[in-house]
Amino acid sequence: MKKGVLAKALSGTELPGEVILDVPYVSLSGDFSCNIENHRGIISYDDRSVKINTGEAIIKIGGEGLALSHITDEIISVSGKIKSLEFI
Repeated sequence: MKKGVLAKALSGTELPGEVILDVPYVSLSGDFSCNIENHRGIISYDDRSVKINTGEAIIKIGGEGLALSHITDEIISVSGKIKSLEFI
């Protein structure tokens, strides 16, 4: 089923769209914390760059002193001085 059809069906539900559409949900707290839900794993990681596969795209977080502060099957949390967030 296409995502456009699913998106129209969402209007009648109380479930968050990212759950039904299986797309990443990205939230930033200032410039020091980033949470990514619905990920597919870490591609690369060091203290200046984190690349995360989401299935839809690769999310690249750039900054200084970056650390993976929390990892589960559903959520990855990155902390440090975040300077950029890209979908590549």
